[in-house]
Amino acid sequence: MPARDLAAPPDGGPAKRPGDFPRLLALGLCFVFLTSIKLWISERFASDLPNWDQWDAEGLYLLLPWQQGTLSFTDLFAPHNEHRIALTKLWALLLVGANGQWDARIQMLFNGAVHSLIAVGLWAWLQPLLASRWARLLWVVGVLATFAPPHAWQNNLGGFHSQQYFLLGLSLLGLDRTLRCNQGSLGWFFGIGCLVLALFSMASGPAAAAVALVAVLAFNGPPLKSLRRFWPTALACVIVVALGIALNVRFAGHDGLRAHSLHDFALSLWRALQWPVTFFAPFAVLSYAPWLALCLNLAFARTPFFADRRAHVLAAAGGWVVLQFLAAAYARGANGAWPASRYFDTHTFGLLVNLAILLMALCRLHATASGWFSARTLLRSALAVWCVCVGAGLGLHARRVLTGDLPAVSAWFEASTRNTRLYLGTGDRQWLQEPEIPYPSADVLVERLSHPELTKILPVSVARSLSLVPDTAEGFAAELTSPATVPLIFAPSWGSYDESVANQDVRKWTSAPITPPGLGYLKFEVAGDLGSRAVALELWSADGVRQLATARPSRVPGDTWRAAYVRTPREPFRVVASDRDAAGWLAFSAPTPMSAGSYWVWRLAAHAPLLAWVSGALLLLILPWAIRPVATSAEVAHT
Repeated sequence: MPARDLAAPPDGGPAKRPGDFPRLLALGLCFVFLTSIKLWISERFASDLPNWDQWDAEGLYLLLPWQQGTLSFTDLFAPHNEHRIALTKLWALLLVGANGQWDARIQMLFNGAVHSLIAVGLWAWLQPLLASRWARLLWVVGVLATFAPPHAWQNNLGGFHSQQYFLLGLSLLGLDRTLRCNQGSLGWFFGIGCLVLALFSMASGPAAAAVALVAVLAFNGPPLKSLRRFWPTALACVIVVALGIALNVRFAGHDGLRAHSLHDFALSLWRALQWPVTFFAPFAVLSYAPWLALCLNLAFARTPFFADRRAHVLAAAGGWVVLQFLAAAYARGANGAWPASRYFDTHTFGLLVNLAILLMALCRLHATASGWFSARTLLRSALAVWCVCVGAGLGLHARRVLTGDLPAVSAWFEASTRNTRLYLGTGDRQWLQEPEIPYPSADVLVERLSHPELTKILPVSVARSLSLVPDTAEGFAAELTSPATVPLIFAPSWGSYDESVANQDVRKWTSAPITPPGLGYLKFEVAGDLGSRAVALELWSADGVRQLATARPSRVPGDTWRAAYVRTPREPFRVVASDRDAAGWLAFSAPTPMSAGSYWVWRLAAHAPLLAWVSGALLLLILPWAIRPVATSAEVAHT
């Protein structure tokens, strides 16, 4: 019965166990490790510039009316294509409002944190049912192998793709709380609420309520008897499914992506079941065999093999994954195509469901006599074969992503960011040439960029620089750099380079007073010998009496442009450049405002590799204690 969680302490209170601290520490390290890996990948291969659907769903229909003061609450629920992504819109609005700039990299960081929380939750959720250390270790390896590599790199590198994580996380929470908590309890209502919220993640949101309804009726005895016992849950699920159907939107623009024949639909579904073992098509029959066996056992066996209610949740979760496959095979199955990268977070979760079932079954058979033909030995062999096939498939897929997909998309991000920045800096339409722009249509992108309400919140990589007017310019001239330095054409610049100058007095450039922007940092592009004692770029008070800040790059740039960051003063200021070295020179651009959130996320991303290595090493050290079984009734499933 779903009356209580069998893993809870008998008295209902918190249980103190000697392994609690190592487990909590390991879970925290796992979260840091996974989030750092995702941030590392986004910093290495992506850009802070919004792209594709973001210009419509977030830019035109969310941030623009928000900036204009016309945004209403119902606008969050307006359809985007065939989806109602109210949660993604609200998420974007909160992040942009808190940060002050529309920075896709900040969205990637928080999206990755949500995905990492799901991984940590799955680790902690199943561990009480795994009574042996090797089973717990294999479960941790499975979680890390599916969540750490960028299998679904489109989600990792897309600030807009939070809906994939909301769909997965809310569906799992809804299934778990609805199927394991007392009807009418706070946990049960929380689960139903998650099922409702899943409707506003993606169009396939109703799938969770649908499989919860089937699980309640099929896994608790005869359906009619189950309906009499669990009618509140069944009724709630029916209402959620009906609401999802009522909210369904038909988007004619994507009709060409649908499966146009039974062959296309079946082939696309087969490939979804087969992934990641793309080199062996019959694996589609074996990949979800553990889930199918569990469903048959729960539905038809007089005495189910598993007594813990988590088995019901796993069966429902596997059904949810299969429903997602069916929906994608229909909506995106043209020509029997392989699933797109953005769906692979669902695929990897489906693999974890089947791994969990196999591990639970082996732990359940721990008392079975060993031998060549015992059920335990056969199950171990099946687990070994399944893990080898899936491990090989995941390894090959990760290699293709890291050596092929990510370098290619990185080049596209770099080109589209550069071209957008040059267009905004020069106004020259010729810089926007498809496809190296962050939107499929250059004409539509120009229209989006024509709104000053949007351009003023664009990230620092393409934001317009401050207006910098020289007050004095002794020895400095506009766009004066060494011959080897590439001209900086997207922002005005000044430099002191002059081969004919020798033993000249101090060369100095001073700007007119500047009103500080409302963002926390300024980004200068600098070249030359800035960083040596004789060359400086500083911010002074408007009266020229007090030095407020000094801009320094991480190393002397020489004949290349390099970024130098400085905190924005809270009072009007002047930019002062000085060159006291007759053999040296300095060039600098007008500064670009950068929000404090974007700055610190950039700094964090720069240290993401170190964070990943340190947290990963500590996780390996603590893991032997974190996976140590504790012989209590709260830790071992009652069977």
